[in-house]
Amino acid sequence: FKKGKVPKQLKAEPEIGHAIQVLNTLYLSDEEREIYENRQLWLLDEEEALRTAEIRGIIKGRVEGRVEGRVEGRVEGEAIGIEKGKIEMAVKLKAKGFSKEVIMEITGL
Repeated sequence: FKKGKVPKQLKAEPEIGHAIQVLNTLYLSDEEREIYENRQLWLLDEEEALRTAEIRGIIKGRVEGRVEGRVEGRVEGEAIGIEKGKIEMAVKLKAKGFSKEVIMEITGL
């Protein structure tokens, strides 16, 4: 094959595409190779920065989700506790002979 004249079917194969890229870098001058390698390092750094940001975002989201879940759980638990307390009070009032209307007024049920 002549340089730059690679059939499309071969370019589509990842391994061959990578090999072609490596071979093409051999034709670069020292200055061009240094520029190319610096660019590749920069791209790797950017990719790593994005991965790090993504991981931090996932961790932050999980932490916030847990905190929010705990707050919602406490609020829901308190509401359930209050309702249970009202029901217990209503049962006791009923046992003492209070009317349904009085029990509803006192407990808010």
